[in-house]
Amino acid sequence: YRIEILELEEQGAGAAAVTFGYRMGMIVSGGGALFVASRYGWQAAYLFVGVLIFSGFLISCFIGEKPFAERPKHTAARWIKEAVIDPFADFITRENWIIILLFVLVYKLPEAFAIAITTPFILKLGFSLEDVATVIKTFGTAATIVGAFFSGWLIAKTGIMRALLIGGILQIISNFMFIVQARAGAQIDVLYATTAIEYFSSGIATGALVAYLGSLTKINFTATQFALLTSIAALGRTVLSSRTGYIADEHGWEIFYVISALLGLPGVILLYFLKEPTVFAESRRQAKEKGEL
Repeated sequence: YRIEILELEEQGAGAAAVTFGYRMGMIVSGGGALFVASRYGWQAAYLFVGVLIFSGFLISCFIGEKPFAERPKHTAARWIKEAVIDPFADFITRENWIIILLFVLVYKLPEAFAIAITTPFILKLGFSLEDVATVIKTFGTAATIVGAFFSGWLIAKTGIMRALLIGGILQIISNFMFIVQARAGAQIDVLYATTAIEYFSSGIATGALVAYLGSLTKINFTATQFALLTSIAALGRTVLSSRTGYIADEHGWEIFYVISALLGLPGVILLYFLKEPTVFAESRRQAKEKGEL
């Protein structure tokens, strides 16, 4: 929806807004719901979250969407071809499409490795659960939001590819802050610094990646192609980072964070082989010429 209603030059700001909304949703539905449950009980907590979900439904009823030109109704087989098969077939005809998928797969690995094990790491250093809630969950989320909006500004000023490069480099650097934290131990000021750098970098990288994925989609194939790309990105964040605990136990914290930092190099290197995407802008221009937008 975001991709279809925004012009190319608005995609960076749109990605920042999506990241902001997602993080705020996590805070309100997570910590907010627990706060309501602790004060008024679980029925009130579920009612609170239900009202929030229903408000999203109401908003979607009023905002509508940009109308596409009327198209003839098709059979189920024709619909599957146009909505599923054609978007995939279009994607694999592009130059460097395999490199694009590899990049999307590995770009967020440094962050995925670091954040997946952050809570056990700081608890073992001697921090409390209250420190996790205050520094990681609250302050860290705020740092991510700031990074996401900075990413939107960066994209507008320098373009998506340079924002991706900056985000990728910052992801690598931020992992080394955890080595500093490991050596400092349970020092709360160092934890704030580590969290600020890690989550701010995450916000920049996430905002840039979301904007990049949107710019790779054709206007008539946004749902399917964006789903493909985000699924590949999620695969890297979840499956490939699933052994973080084993690596940390086997090699220790410092070696683990060196490994996680080095995992950022493939994404930065692959950027060299990629170009500023023009697919979205070109397909939008063609759709407007045909009267489809």
